[in-house]
Amino acid sequence: MNQKNLISLIVFDLVVMLLTLGMFFFRYHSLTAPALPAAVPVLAETPQPVPEAESPAAHAPAKAPAAAPVPPASKAAAENTQQDEPLAYDTNAEEKRNIKFTYKNSKARTVEIIGDFNGWVPQPLKKGAKFQWTVTLSLAPGEYAYNFVANGKPVRDPNNTKICDAGRGFPNSYLKVKSLADERKKSE
Repeated sequence: MNQKNLISLIVFDLVVMLLTLGMFFFRYHSLTAPALPAAVPVLAETPQPVPEAESPAAHAPAKAPAAAPVPPASKAAAENTQQDEPLAYDTNAEEKRNIKFTYKNSKARTVEIIGDFNGWVPQPLKKGAKFQWTVTLSLAPGEYAYNFVANGKPVRDPNNTKICDAGRGFPNSYLKVKSLADERKKSE
């Protein structure tokens, strides 16, 4: 092998190694970076005083779009619907179900839940006995992707084996909340 070929081979190897290290860094960073809160909609223009000649209805501010329901948590969470006061996120009163999310970790200092049901904005869980963190949410029937955030790192629900991809760079737990009508039909 001549010297020219050897140098080109070394340069090629260095380029491949740098690309590989860059890929590892990107994946590590995307898995360990804390979840960013969802953007809050802001009105594009400030309200102006209405001249007496014009009607007030012409200058009424536009309403923000309603958030779509998000799939709920694990099977264990869906079955355990007692305790904590439910927190409502959707103004639609269509057969909401109280879903209790539970996460157990002896090393966690903070635990939050993020998902489709809260716009991926962290919602804190309450610490209970035996390192058990819980929150009960009132969710409309539908499918939801969610994760826990323990000490700033996203973690799938260990009680839920169903996984989905919400395009956020990490796997998510999947929950399907069924309506009461669907539950009654199955029992008949």
